[in-house]
Amino acid sequence: NRILNNNLYLEFRLTVPNPKIVKNYDLDSSFSFFINTIYKPNIVGNKFNKKVFEREKTFLKEDILMSLKNVYSESYQKFLNLIDDKGILKDNIYNNMNLIESANEYNLCEVYNKLILNNQPIIIIYGNVNNNICSLIQKYINDIGNKRIKLNIDYYNFLIPRKKCKKVIETSIYNQSILYVGYKVKNICEDDLIYLNLIKNILGIGAESLIFKTLRVDSGLVYSCSTWCDTIAGILVIEAYINNNSNDIVIDKIKNLIDSLKNKKVLSQEINRVVKSIKNSMIRKKDDKNNKLNDFIKNKFKFGFTTEMLIEEYSNLNLDLFIDFVNRLVLDTIYFYRGEFGEKNKNI
Repeated sequence: NRILNNNLYLEFRLTVPNPKIVKNYDLDSSFSFFINTIYKPNIVGNKFNKKVFEREKTFLKEDILMSLKNVYSESYQKFLNLIDDKGILKDNIYNNMNLIESANEYNLCEVYNKLILNNQPIIIIYGNVNNNICSLIQKYINDIGNKRIKLNIDYYNFLIPRKKCKKVIETSIYNQSILYVGYKVKNICEDDLIYLNLIKNILGIGAESLIFKTLRVDSGLVYSCSTWCDTIAGILVIEAYINNNSNDIVIDKIKNLIDSLKNKKVLSQEINRVVKSIKNSMIRKKDDKNNKLNDFIKNKFKFGFTTEMLIEEYSNLNLDLFIDFVNRLVLDTIYFYRGEFGEKNKNI
């Protein structure tokens, strides 16, 4: 599923082999099983099976609690709760355990009816297919309808920068220490999202990224770092696994790194590097049908930028507008989750 502001998208995906290659594959049976799984769930008397429901609810709660028992998940959720003063990012399963506890098999049935059984799907057929697939759809989805579906492209709910940066330091029981440095954008609008994507790609993730080169290769201040952005909320985040005594130095280097992107020469070099990297990535993925399908869906539903769109936008970027965007980046939240166990061991 995908939640974008007030929009909820639920996706069911069936992938089948090429019948010209796999001769004995029964497409009809596969499609029947797929559709029946969606449209003929285990509902009796306007409710799901209570025993199965309670079992799955228990599994879900245990899975959620277990997923938080590591330094990354725990610190990440704590950071979201700090940077999000509007309830966009932190309104998730981790902060709504009480709703899971109060849920019952009748409520789930009502929701399933509303979202699935009484709703009209958008069907996307992609790949090396023929008209037989259309007859299968008509065969197994009796009332598909011909209603024209209008998408509500209202995905964005931008967070507003604070007047003063919020800085929080907490200790944990873990070995690792993690630093989160979060930026918001002053007067942000949808046109800024291409710049938000670009600065995320410039700073990057992995061994070849600018942030890794600066914080790891050149200075040895971190042993891992990455950059990510959330275009729905309009935030940019750098996270780094660091030594306990280097958080202030890392913060200063991040600030200087972002300021360096106001230099047109530096900026041009970095954009060229990113475009080359994306093009190389496209070559590696050119035969990846899942990648092509995901780009197709992104374009159709306006979910964001496809790979081709990014190359086009980056290659023709107005540097002055990008620098204006960098000037509107506001350091909003700094969260340092200090590894207490690792700190104690240094004194042994």
